Amino acid sequence: MNTASINDSKATKEEILSKFIPETLSNSSDADLEEGGDVVSSSLVTTDVLSNVVTGSTEEMRLRGPVSLEPPLSRSEELRDELLRFLDHPFFQVMGIIVLVLIILSGALFFFLLLGWQTLCDTPSRTDCEPRNTCFNISIQILNGLFTYMAMESMPWRCTQFLHVAGGSCPYRLNDVGYDIFGLPSREIWYHIPKQRRIGICVCLLLNCITQFSNQATRIVYPTFVEANAFPGNFWTNVFFVSSMLFAAIGGVWMLYEEHVIHKKHPNVFAPSVIILITDYVRRRNYIIKRFLCPCCGCSAEIKGELQGNSSDNDQRRRPQIVEPPDHVSTPHHEHVLPLERTNARLWAL
Repeated sequence: MNTASINDSKATKEEILSKFIPETLSNSSDADLEEGGDVVSSSLVTTDVLSNVVTGSTEEMRLRGPVSLEPPLSRSEELRDELLRFLDHPFFQVMGIIVLVLIILSGALFFFLLLGWQTLCDTPSRTDCEPRNTCFNISIQILNGLFTYMAMESMPWRCTQFLHVAGGSCPYRLNDVGYDIFGLPSREIWYHIPKQRRIGICVCLLLNCITQFSNQATRIVYPTFVEANAFPGNFWTNVFFVSSMLFAAIGGVWMLYEEHVIHKKHPNVFAPSVIILITDYVRRRNYIIKRFLCPCCGCSAEIKGELQGNSSDNDQRRRPQIVEPPDHVSTPHHEHVLPLERTNARLWAL
């Protein structure tokens, strides 16, 4: 092979790799990448990574399947991936959505009964009477069962992410910012959160699982309303219930914040964060209302300019088409039910 052919081959690989690694990040200064205590080399591209990237069209990449790994997958990794692939089936994705809806409904029932907003009974009080107490106990048992399902479903993913970012994978896989659990470059925003902060988020999520399992155990030991509201039942059930909710809230809010910060810095590289999606929804809603009212009631030049500005802002927020390299977890014939990045969804049993 002559020199020109070699150069063409390298150029092709670099062009393909640019689809996987954010160009904005690879060209960032060291100061930009040192935030949060994680010093990342300004060049995320190495010769080894280049040699592992599959070249070709999107369809060819899908048909070829996962890229080759060095070192190859160990037996423990193969077993882990079989479990993760099973949990990534669309059935469990749909189950996650159903469970989320049931959590909202049972949580609302629990909240209303907790505050006595019910008409079932009022003697001796609306917060302590039958059948309110029985319904209250049933609602909290259902709520705990749903939370336990989410903890069981998400814990393998959370353990995998923690071991990877903490450098505990066996064999070791590159865990620098921008590399997934297989040591391959990834465009998913989760892998671009600074390592120390990612470890903190994973710890919170794992503590959420552990405390939720403990909470479920207390609800089994103290199953009735009377037992759960008398010492020591009321102590153990409330301690683990509150701690489980607290760790989930801290981990979730922290994760949203970090991804929001990264997206604001690189809006054309990563998918919009949940915060931006909600903001855009409110903005579009106001946009539609004003757009409807303007022909009827008339609008000032200021409002018309605002409408045009909102329209252009929404266009700029659209994520460019990005091709992700296939991994060893996703199965080609499996469909993704929710339009979310899979790592984020998997961490929350979706």
